[in-house]
Amino acid sequence: MALTLNILETDVGAEFDAAYARVAHAVVENNFDEAPVVMVVVEFYATERARINRALPVHRTNITMPLPEGDFMTGVYTALKANNGFEGAEDC
Repeated sequence: MALTLNILETDVGAEFDAAYARVAHAVVENNFDEAPVVMVVVEFYATERARINRALPVHRTNITMPLPEGDFMTGVYTALKANNGFEGAEDC
C-alpha cells in the first residue's frame, strides 16, 4: 500500500508532483487513561521508481492518529488521506 500526491515542502527543498508516500513505521501505544493511538512515520520518495531503486526519501513526517477499526493498514492509509498535507492523495 502507498499513496501518490503532490508535495510542496520537502527535506531537499524541491517540490514533487506525484510523489510516492508509504508508511515506514507504525507503533501502537496503548494508553491506560485514553484510547490507543498509532504513531506513524511516513516516508516520501520523488517517485515510486525512486523507492524501488532504494533512493533516499525526500521527506519524512510523523503523524499520530486514533487506532483504526477493521483492517489496520487500510485504516491507517484512510486516516492519512484525511490529514493536512495529504490533500488529493490517491491510493497506488
